[in-house]
Amino acid sequence: MNHSTATRLPGMDRKRAAAGALLGLALAMACQAAFGQALEEIVVTARRQGEEKLMETPLAITAFDANAIESKGISNLQDVANLTPGLTFFNPFGENLPTPIIRGIVPQDIFGENAAAIFIDGIYVAGREGLNVSQLDIERIEVMKGPQTASYGRNAFSGAINYITKAPSDVFESRVEGDVGNRGKQKIVGEVSGPVWGETLTGRVSVLYDEWDGSYDNTLAPENDIGGYRYRSYQGKLRWRPTDTLDVNFGLYRSNDEIDESAVGGLLANCEDRIEQTAANQHDQPFPYLQNWCGKIPKLKYLTPMLDASQFPNGVPVPGSIRRDAMPKNALAVGEDRDLVRSYLNVAWDTDLGTLSALTGYSHMKQSSVSDFNRSSGILPLVYCNTGSPNDPSAPPGCSPPAGAWSRAPMGWINIENGSTVEEWSQEIRFTSPRDQRIRWQVGGYYFHSTTESRPGDPVGTSPLPFAFSELGPGGHIGLGPFAEGLAIGSYIFGATLAPGSGIDPLARTVADDSEKSWSLFAASDFEITEQWEARAELRYTQDRKRSTAYRYTPCARGAYPTGPQVPGISDQGVSYPLGYADPGCGSDLWDLRTLGPSGYQKLVKDVHGVYTMVNVPGVGSGSMRFDNWTGRAGLKYKFDSGWMAYGSVAYGEKPGGLQILATDALIGQVPTPVVVSNSFRPEKLTAFEVGLKGYTPDRRIRIDISAFYNDWRDIVLRQLTETIPGTNTRFTQPRGMNINAGDAHVFGWELATDIGITDNLTARLTGAFTDSKFKKARQDTYSLFPSFYTADPSCAPAEIAVLPDPDATTSANEAQDEKAGQCRAQSGDVSGNWQMRQPRWTASLSFDYKRQLVGDWDLKSSLSGNYVDKIFTANDNQNWIPPHTNVNFSIGAESPRYTVMFWVRNLLDNDKPLSAFRDIYWTNDSDIQAQTPIAGTRAIAASTFDDFPPLRMSISYPSLRTFGLTAKMRFGGAEK
Repeated sequence: MNHSTATRLPGMDRKRAAAGALLGLALAMACQAAFGQALEEIVVTARRQGEEKLMETPLAITAFDANAIESKGISNLQDVANLTPGLTFFNPFGENLPTPIIRGIVPQDIFGENAAAIFIDGIYVAGREGLNVSQLDIERIEVMKGPQTASYGRNAFSGAINYITKAPSDVFESRVEGDVGNRGKQKIVGEVSGPVWGETLTGRVSVLYDEWDGSYDNTLAPENDIGGYRYRSYQGKLRWRPTDTLDVNFGLYRSNDEIDESAVGGLLANCEDRIEQTAANQHDQPFPYLQNWCGKIPKLKYLTPMLDASQFPNGVPVPGSIRRDAMPKNALAVGEDRDLVRSYLNVAWDTDLGTLSALTGYSHMKQSSVSDFNRSSGILPLVYCNTGSPNDPSAPPGCSPPAGAWSRAPMGWINIENGSTVEEWSQEIRFTSPRDQRIRWQVGGYYFHSTTESRPGDPVGTSPLPFAFSELGPGGHIGLGPFAEGLAIGSYIFGATLAPGSGIDPLARTVADDSEKSWSLFAASDFEITEQWEARAELRYTQDRKRSTAYRYTPCARGAYPTGPQVPGISDQGVSYPLGYADPGCGSDLWDLRTLGPSGYQKLVKDVHGVYTMVNVPGVGSGSMRFDNWTGRAGLKYKFDSGWMAYGSVAYGEKPGGLQILATDALIGQVPTPVVVSNSFRPEKLTAFEVGLKGYTPDRRIRIDISAFYNDWRDIVLRQLTETIPGTNTRFTQPRGMNINAGDAHVFGWELATDIGITDNLTARLTGAFTDSKFKKARQDTYSLFPSFYTADPSCAPAEIAVLPDPDATTSANEAQDEKAGQCRAQSGDVSGNWQMRQPRWTASLSFDYKRQLVGDWDLKSSLSGNYVDKIFTANDNQNWIPPHTNVNFSIGAESPRYTVMFWVRNLLDNDKPLSAFRDIYWTNDSDIQAQTPIAGTRAIAASTFDDFPPLRMSISYPSLRTFGLTAKMRFGGAEK
């Protein structure tokens, strides 16, 4: 039977057909626009020099006014990105790490600083967890694309997003809004504004309560929600105008947010069996060690179900534990708690010479969380070996036959993060000349100070332990793989998390303290060359000082068992290796609470001969760095007689470098030992070129804004997942992330936004963007042992390395092989030419707004908006990707000047494709996550080896599914439309 191509199109043809239909619809709308309404002017303050018309501002800006925010249901950064060409939004884990991405400038370290700066009423927001919040009373949102460091400073490296909230009104007005919807949606908002003391003092107060249960059921703990939230927010403003020339504004925002456990699933690695370079590597690795996922990231319903704990050690799946709208999550994983306070004071004084303004900002954010570290697995197998009884005087378990039998324990793991506290102060002084003169200028200074105090966090075992653990507790003669030279490394890694103290400091003492002080001087000038030509120049000098400190505290000393031996390098160091009994005087099973101050570290130091030795670092590990930079922008603007405007600019920006002080553990002579590692990285540099064209048709019923850009991005900081301390062959007990300047990229693309007044009742908006974001050259240690990225140098073949002779046969390691292996790793991991992760090539959106009189002063209102996001690679290896997806929102209702009743649906088409993913680890010592390896006749050391730890996975975020509800609003006084 023949199949018509009209009904069965290949994937690419379907995309082209859809794009053609979209373009055809846009052209049809444009043809009808002659009968439509004139579009309203949009005013912005993007250049921080007063109000300007959007279509006369020579920058690529997308702006949403209060009407657009209301009609399109914009409530968070994801909504803004959906309708903004050139902006995408990445949120890998709940609301912990919100990451806006502008024009392909992708922050490679999701735990680091963003490349796009976010401002609320002109105040820079540095605390990552406080970005995507329930902001109240938004008047306008402006997205500036391209480097804005000369104008906005600091991290406006790829662009800036500015939220402007509503000012107090001169007349009384108030509003009450309530929402109800499916899955427990409840929201109520109240606002009051008006005179407090005549026209001199006005104020505004807003309150919000917003609750939702989320889209997903919890098949392991049905009483807990997944993907929901509870926001409680308050905002107050005062405006004092004692004279016509003095304007003083004060604002205070307070929010307490509870965000439920996130809809995050886990997917075990399926490709890239690690290169085993040396003879020792090949001996220790009896089974494949897969390091990545290759292919399309699947929907939730295709993930592997959880195992039945009652069937262990056999792997028996639980039917129905994974569905498109359900996953298993630990009952103790309750999500995130966040407290946020923001305030500002803005003083503006108008003089004959210009306006002097002073803007002071302060914010304080405290956050903590408890998440399911199993992701969607429910439980994970933990390999262990019971080698004897409490009175057995044998040495620590190596689990080598015939010492004892091994099995698997079904473990639940949560990750408790005592969180961080972020405090920020900023002060800006700015003088702006009058805007009605041919040469306009602005000068100012800026100071910023932030401190981030991080408290401890660790995985914690939550499942009942097997009987073999009951008398001895974790450790003792319970061996937990992986194993190295007879030592159960797994006992060190997992033992603390299985102990009553769970490995977390009961005093929650600070483990890291990061601070930054920055000051800058800036100037800008506009010059009207002719009536049509205008030039602009911006310049800023910035100095950043960063300091990082890491703390380690004294563990409780652990003696040997009464009849057992002391363990050299373990018992006498008092590290948290679970052997013997804790000193009862410690006050904790794992920490000596009699000594509250930091205890110091071991640190590898290279001498003049290039030999590394271990030295003690008393107190704390710390370091500081200073960065100085000049940034600027130069541009030209040309205004046509028709009113259209063309512009071009070149801008240079720098993103400050940084310092990492890592308090971690490494294997020194196969003994897990606390160490401190210092790592610094240079600033990233960006030179950006941009041209654009903006204007209206003669009847002002079509508005077009199109721009093209080219970015030369250098010294890109890449997150390198490495297994050894840089410059040495000393292995970390777990892979560690290090930031290294290791890439350059060329990024180019174009963006289009078109608003069309189709009829007097119907308007539409069409956007589209293309971004080509590839590495010109780049290298990542993360992939150095991936076969696909391993060097082709013949001398680096594992067979060649494994036969190198040992120059010093008295040592346990073959130094010649280790040295050559390190050299070969340094030649591997080349990702030059690859697409950058998290950046789609194509994005588009189309929206319609309809308004028509019903009866009397009642109108029918409806809005339909949809956006398309192309395939996104989740990592720079380009081996796995998020598939393209489309999201559609819809609303319809009736509105009068005082009342509004609206029915709405978010994610109308119920898209359930994944939103994002990143590579991390499973907290288990068994790569056989489904526990399928037979037990009989199998050695524990063959099931869990040192090189097998930890198994790698993809952590995947899934979207909120279809949500619908009803909104009712009442407006009074000046708020009536």
